[in-house]
Amino acid sequence: MAIRTGKDRPGVAKEEMMTDAERVIVLRCVSPEEGRLILYIRNKRINKVFFEKETPGYITGDIYLARVKNTIPSSGAAYLDAGLDEPLFLNTGNRSHFAPANRREDSVLKPGDEIAVKVRSTAIGKKAARAICADEVPREEYIHKKAPCVLHRAPDEFEKSIRYAMSSPDCIWYTDDKAIYEDARSLKDKKLSEESTSSQRDKSCGEVIRFYDDESISIKALFDLRRAAQDILDRRVRLKSGAEIVIDRTEAMTVIDVNSASSRHDSVLALNLEAAKEVVYQIEARNLDGMILVDFVNMDSTESETILIEALNADLKSLQPAAKAEDITKLGIAEIVRPKSGKNTGSIKEAINSTILA
Repeated sequence: MAIRTGKDRPGVAKEEMMTDAERVIVLRCVSPEEGRLILYIRNKRINKVFFEKETPGYITGDIYLARVKNTIPSSGAAYLDAGLDEPLFLNTGNRSHFAPANRREDSVLKPGDEIAVKVRSTAIGKKAARAICADEVPREEYIHKKAPCVLHRAPDEFEKSIRYAMSSPDCIWYTDDKAIYEDARSLKDKKLSEESTSSQRDKSCGEVIRFYDDESISIKALFDLRRAAQDILDRRVRLKSGAEIVIDRTEAMTVIDVNSASSRHDSVLALNLEAAKEVVYQIEARNLDGMILVDFVNMDSTESETILIEALNADLKSLQPAAKAEDITKLGIAEIVRPKSGKNTGSIKEAINSTILA
């Protein structure tokens, strides 16, 4: 469906900007690589953002019949050829049993062996994509196949965005790129044919996937994407009260400093609670992981510290993957730990800049 805000549909732009319903916006990205920028937006803020090449490489959940290129017994590691340009890394140190497709089962993995593996995590920086043995796949399903080959392809972020929009009651999916729209419609039709209940079909048949082609206002301006993108890229983030948080990312950890600045709050606890909400939002939107240290404004009351840490953990629990904060130290620092999950905004900053901020 094409969305217009001119004479045929006056006021749509205003309605879209005012709504608090969730939107998924997919934009064509041409620099530094060609691909798709996928943004999840609610209340005019970006909750999640992904950059994905047109033909993505390894996807978490992919299952391959891969060939062992070489092994490093001293470190319990093996590098595999799964048919893509980049190798897969497999940790073999804690396994005592392997079931290659091209020879009898063995306790040792050797170069040339063909084994079924599942992608556990994609490449991050210089670290190769990691895999685990796909024990859930019966050997009979791949013993007659020739490695390297795909046994199961997991949905990429683009397909996930279509599925999400179709399954969420208040979400609408937009793009202003015709080719992306046609791909989205194709995936929608495929999913629609797989649905089994009338309620699912009713949702899927609605105007969920929309093509935006209004020449009077761009899709970036309509959803104020420039401001939304700066919110999750800038080092300093201003809070509504006038206070701010400062986010510094290092190779080992993320440090977030809460600065009272010109805060209009009556109490330090109120300031810290507002900052805690923003910290959780930034962790999700920027996909921060590992060790995250938050330097809150010092409070004199133990009761206030308890209230703050409980509120912080209640919000951190809702993240995917979830995070957890330890007790606040005497210096007012909360230590948050979150498992690694994909790329953070720092690693796709160029794609965001060239697509939205340029």
